[in-house]
Amino acid sequence: MPNESSSYLEPEGSRFSPRQSTAIRSYELLVVETLLEPTECEVQSLVAPWQLEESASVVCLPSFEPEWVLRVVGDRKAKFWVVLLEAETNIWYSALSQSETSPSPPVKKLWAELAKEIGGAVCDVWSDVVSQTRYPRTRLAGGCDGATHHFEYSGKGVPAIAGKTWSPVETTIPGRLAGLARCLRDYVRDQENQDAFLQAVNDHLLWLQSHKPMSP
Repeated sequence: MPNESSSYLEPEGSRFSPRQSTAIRSYELLVVETLLEPTECEVQSLVAPWQLEESASVVCLPSFEPEWVLRVVGDRKAKFWVVLLEAETNIWYSALSQSETSPSPPVKKLWAELAKEIGGAVCDVWSDVVSQTRYPRTRLAGGCDGATHHFEYSGKGVPAIAGKTWSPVETTIPGRLAGLARCLRDYVRDQENQDAFLQAVNDHLLWLQSHKPMSP
């Protein structure tokens, strides 16, 4: 069930934002070790240091499906890459059924190139939405089932900014940003049909560009 409508992401309070508290829940630590750290290794091996100008990332934590991390990283003067790491089984439930010495769930690693114009547009909307992160005036109702999305944007010489949302309504700005992330994931997953998914990416970009969050 989607969350109540909100036009903004909420501030981060987890390990997925390095600027926040170092108090780490064991599940979050597993996600970091299984997905985030390997994602950083993939990016470092794939992208030349001088092309690491901007990064837009999302950590998606569904209740029952496998968790995944996606990063759009690159340089507006050259090109961008989309890097996807996805657990093959749900990390939370795998951890419950295993001992402390059991290995982490297997991870699928995929990547694809992205035109610099599209990569730059993705970073722009990511930055616009995350920069308007704030607490809602009234507490939104949560739930046990759904998916939490942790978004982050960073640029060279610019501190990282981050925000999160839980099962947003599809027609809200957070919902459209989550939809854009899923389209980028599909773009990487199904490289035989990239043109179709690229059109869906462009549709989300156009919507987000015309529905920028209002400054307070």
